[in-house]
Amino acid sequence: CGLSLNDVSNCSVSNNYFEEGGIYLDTSEAAINSISIENNTILRWNEELHKHVKTNIMVLHNSNDVYVDASEYGQVLVINCSNIAITSLYFNNVFVGFSTLFSQNCFIYNGYSTKCQIGFLDYHSFNNEFKNLICYQNVLGFQLVSTENCKIKELVACESSFSEGIFIDEKSRNTILQESNCSYNSFSAGVIDLGSNSTFINTHFEYNYIGISLWSSTNSTLISNEIKYNRNYGVYISGSSNSLIYNNSISLNKNCGIYTSNSHTGIISTNLIFSSKSYGLYLSSTTENFLVYRNSFINNEPTTGTSQAFDSGKDNFWYHPEIKIGNYWSDKGSRKNYKIDGEAETYDLYPLKNPVYFPGEEYSWKASFPISSILVMLLILNKIVIKRNHKRK
Repeated sequence: CGLSLNDVSNCSVSNNYFEEGGIYLDTSEAAINSISIENNTILRWNEELHKHVKTNIMVLHNSNDVYVDASEYGQVLVINCSNIAITSLYFNNVFVGFSTLFSQNCFIYNGYSTKCQIGFLDYHSFNNEFKNLICYQNVLGFQLVSTENCKIKELVACESSFSEGIFIDEKSRNTILQESNCSYNSFSAGVIDLGSNSTFINTHFEYNYIGISLWSSTNSTLISNEIKYNRNYGVYISGSSNSLIYNNSISLNKNCGIYTSNSHTGIISTNLIFSSKSYGLYLSSTTENFLVYRNSFINNEPTTGTSQAFDSGKDNFWYHPEIKIGNYWSDKGSRKNYKIDGEAETYDLYPLKNPVYFPGEEYSWKASFPISSILVMLLILNKIVIKRNHKRK
């Protein structure tokens, strides 16, 4: 329901009343300034009155250096604006509650969306920041389309129906998600990332179908997250390259802790991977050039096999070949080396005697991490890329 403006130009939308849905805008930057939207209203649920009341739809178009309290608006569209600060947002039963389109350097904070098709949308914009937002029971909580340098902090994206908490499209770059919670999205993932150079830090991914999915992404980084109790995989990596999975707690997932396919070149290091109902880490036959070391594999329970990990890929290492550091395996026993299940016939030649982390411990991922360690990881990752490219010449 509502009005959807797709690939339109030279049109005017004014003096309309929407019972639900509101206005959805999807057009080019060249056409955006030929569209006029003004004096429209929409019904919004009022908690104090316990009934729907008529509210205005706010449209900021070609505005700069403006602060807005949006508490009285039922839908907000920010079009071709810069340096806008908007707070106190509340949306329900709208197609898109809040949209930034072709805008930059905007700060959006203290907002709540529920029962919308999309709670918040950042569209063809850059350098926008979103903080302290709740996306609850929307079809899709938060969507990024062709964005750059979007920062999201203290976001709750939970109980999305039939979709994910956050979706990052293939044209989005340099997204940062931190100190957030993407949980209870039982039909999909907490996050699906198709973008490049995305970073996820100190965020909870719990009770989703998949914790987080890196799908055709490039240079995605997961650092210091808690990924647990998901109905399928904790981390799913497919069609991706140059992934860095570092210092996360990945536990109690109903399938593999981490599963990879059609992916190349990555580092999985310093993670606690425990109590998966299948392999802690599964590298499929289409996975190559992954470096796996300094992880703690504890009490993962594959239904078949003799180890806590599986590898049928190519040129993957289960230890760091230069510094000769492998992983901790809770079931190693007295064996000198640790055999990895799978057709690749790989071994951890330098298994650790003690775990990096214990289950139930106050993990260091809850604290700040040294930037020097991350720089070392990125340098190693770059070296793997160089070696791989040299091999193929």
